[in-house]
Amino acid sequence: MTDHGMAADRALTAEEDKTIVGLSRQQLREIDNALLENTMQHWQKVAKVVATTMQTRPVYSRGLPDVFFSQRIQKLAAEGSLEARGPLAHMRCSEVRLKTSPLDHPNDSVIDD
Repeated sequence: MTDHGMAADRALTAEEDKTIVGLSRQQLREIDNALLENTMQHWQKVAKVVATTMQTRPVYSRGLPDVFFSQRIQKLAAEGSLEARGPLAHMRCSEVRLKTSPLDHPNDSVIDD
């Protein structure tokens, strides 16, 4: 458990990891693009972005768990494609939005946990 009262997202199983390792760079780009397409300019729970992506793009989610998509969101945030607040290792406790200019949200602060 964490100070947020929830356990961190589970780790990938060996079988899931094997499936992920088999993904091509093109497939990873398509998955990342789908995640970005399902992220808005306002804050959303990471779990919502993941669920929406898995529901609207089922071809990407076959054999891939939600935690994989959450890990891709963490990568996109680390690269600066998304803004994040809260602990990204907890998809139900963290939020993301598309990267915006400070002028778009003058009263918003970004929390990096």
